[in-house]
Amino acid sequence: MKMDGSRLYAMTVMATLMLMEASGEQILAAWTTASPTTNLDGKMVTLSSRGGRVSFYPPYFSLPPTDPTAADANKEYMTTAYPNSANPTSASPVSASYDWTTQPPVGGVTVCLRYLLDLRWSSPFIFTLSPSGQSAMTLSVHFDGQFELRWNTLKYQSVYLTPSIRIWPDIPPDIWSRVCITMDTLKSVVQLFSGGNMSVRKMIPFKYVWSGEPVVTMSGLEGQVTDMQVWDYLLPYNDVFNYMSITRYRWPPGSVLTWSNIRYSLTGRTLLEDTYELRAKKTTRKKTHGRQLQANRRTSKNHRRAQLTSNQ
Repeated sequence: MKMDGSRLYAMTVMATLMLMEASGEQILAAWTTASPTTNLDGKMVTLSSRGGRVSFYPPYFSLPPTDPTAADANKEYMTTAYPNSANPTSASPVSASYDWTTQPPVGGVTVCLRYLLDLRWSSPFIFTLSPSGQSAMTLSVHFDGQFELRWNTLKYQSVYLTPSIRIWPDIPPDIWSRVCITMDTLKSVVQLFSGGNMSVRKMIPFKYVWSGEPVVTMSGLEGQVTDMQVWDYLLPYNDVFNYMSITRYRWPPGSVLTWSNIRYSLTGRTLLEDTYELRAKKTTRKKTHGRQLQANRRTSKNHRRAQLTSNQ
């Protein structure tokens, strides 16, 4: 009996999966070593607090294969700079290249993301920006809803931010926790936004200079993350509002990291999956398609009956 190539391939894959499943943890490696994609729209990363870790970085930036957290800090790469920093959304992006070991020619940094965490089993850390540099910035959340921002690994500086001021009452509900952190490196002012709320603007005691690599890492979490965006300027309030709203996807893509054009490195117990919204759409399409097939069958059956009746 001759076996075609597609059938032989399918049997080989099934046998491989069965062997991996029998060996326990090895089946996880099939997911974590998948080839990175550059467009993660409609995708989320699920992490386990037991060894799960993910690193996000631009498509043009390389991470050493031996250490996924230590990027080449001396590497020059292309980024997006806006000639009009006061109103970046109205300016046309231009290409610029500079060395991140020196102070970038910008006045701030903004990080936005959507996440779902089980804080009972997770560490409070959400993400770390530029993890291998002295200017590493780490955002954590505590059980009472208070956020802590840490930076400067040598001096260990931190500030607590509580998003308790309601400023956008018409933000619709969402399953995701939505957070944006803005750091004004010229005025030394930091502020946090979460959903329809914001914290007060707080002045930090020492000037912050973002000079690390364009890498964001997440680990020790029990939950999901999606839609990571990083800008090398302060995101205006109207763009923050649009990011917080699930019906207003009209903010400028991250100039340093953007979810629709990004690379990633998964380590340990992690999965790249469809978002809940995409799963719901697929389920709805399947149900709609199934109802359409049933309707077509009923129409065909009624048509055949009508033909039989007319023939009689």
